[in-house]
Amino acid sequence: MESYNRDWMLCKKNDPKYRTGVKKFLEFAFTQGKGNQVVPCPCVKCNNERRKTRPEIELDLLKFGIVKSYTRWVRHGESFECQVDANALDDSHQNIEHNHMSDMLYEAFGMATQEVDAEVGEAVDAKANVTSLAQEKHPAVTEHLQALADGPGRVVATMNSYMVNGCLFRTKDSEMERETQNSGIVVLGENDVEYYGLLREVIEVQYTGGNRVTLFMCDWWDVHSHGRGITKDCFEFISVNIGKVLGNDPYVLASQVGQVYYVQDVAKPNWKVVVKANPRNFYDVPEILVQDSIGETTKV
Repeated sequence: MESYNRDWMLCKKNDPKYRTGVKKFLEFAFTQGKGNQVVPCPCVKCNNERRKTRPEIELDLLKFGIVKSYTRWVRHGESFECQVDANALDDSHQNIEHNHMSDMLYEAFGMATQEVDAEVGEAVDAKANVTSLAQEKHPAVTEHLQALADGPGRVVATMNSYMVNGCLFRTKDSEMERETQNSGIVVLGENDVEYYGLLREVIEVQYTGGNRVTLFMCDWWDVHSHGRGITKDCFEFISVNIGKVLGNDPYVLASQVGQVYYVQDVAKPNWKVVVKANPRNFYDVPEILVQDSIGETTKV
């Protein structure tokens, strides 16, 4: 397979070299696609999570830029054995092995893709500081801090179900043959915005010392488009349009999620009504006002 020079990925979007590189990437991606009309879009906004046509991807790459850490195009048919041109990246990138899971972990821990390079530099400095303090047996270097400094292991575990916050969650694919529904997800975002979605994959990232972090990979409905993506009726029932999906930030910490169920809206085929679920052994007992002998009222 031809070796492609990728130094254009580090250029600014208005650089002619970048624009030429985009065209070469598209030629590679759709040649390897074996006739596919849509392939994953590696722009900063989509991060290979949305499949688009060639003109759409070209527009996104020129508008938003490409994910700079996506130096091995495995989502577009490149084999792991294919070598990137040794002159493609500067020294700060040559010694970093990037793959799809690396991109997933970067996004999962909340780092904007365009800021990855700066974040990596800060992480390297922080790790060096922790290592130095650990050698001096500084009391501030706890087991957990050392594990964070060492970073996650290269091996991750995936599973079809997971119990957290009193709820049993299952991935959407694993419950296809079941009558029960456990894949509905809700998470509270910034400005108290609730995001609704479906659980696609459970990923357990492992650190040294037996420390683990569990991530949920989800499809999220578009809750920003009021009236088109989400509605609330006069009875306070929330409905989501399952045809409008958000394309970025698919990962959340498992500890952050709550569970919901989706009921088909009989009047609108593409809409589902959201029903929130209570955790197991949780009972919504109403408050009762009790008046004592001296006339004071207390809620119980």
